[in-house]
Amino acid sequence: MVAIIPFRAKHLAEIEPGVTEAMITLGQLAECSGSAYTAVLCGDPIGAAGIAVVKPGVGEAWSLLSPMIKRFPVALHKAVKTRIPEIMARHGLRRVHMTVDPWDVAAIRWAECLGFEREGLMRRFGDNGADMFLFARVR
Repeated sequence: MVAIIPFRAKHLAEIEPGVTEAMITLGQLAECSGSAYTAVLCGDPIGAAGIAVVKPGVGEAWSLLSPMIKRFPVALHKAVKTRIPEIMARHGLRRVHMTVDPWDVAAIRWAECLGFEREGLMRRFGDNGADMFLFARVR
């Protein structure tokens, strides 16, 4: 059974070995914010997600998911869907946005199921200059 626990920066390296120091530093900030969570299976982290406040009223959603998480899509979806409005209310966010790979049909579908709407294409924004879709959820 998948359990959802408060995020800890050390979970990043357990989900994705070889994670960079920069990601660990960002993970430490996410841990302090209390706006991130980890999905664990038998005590092992299999995914983490959260919302980072980037300026007053605006947050950026992020996730790091192992291939194992694909075996538990319903548990992941329910956990994320219920926590988005909680985090938005706690931090007074009027907008949360995320980037999605335009070729990742499942990620696009998931963003839409979470209540995000596609706002546009951000050219050469992603890793190695890849184009990315910008999705946002506003209230």
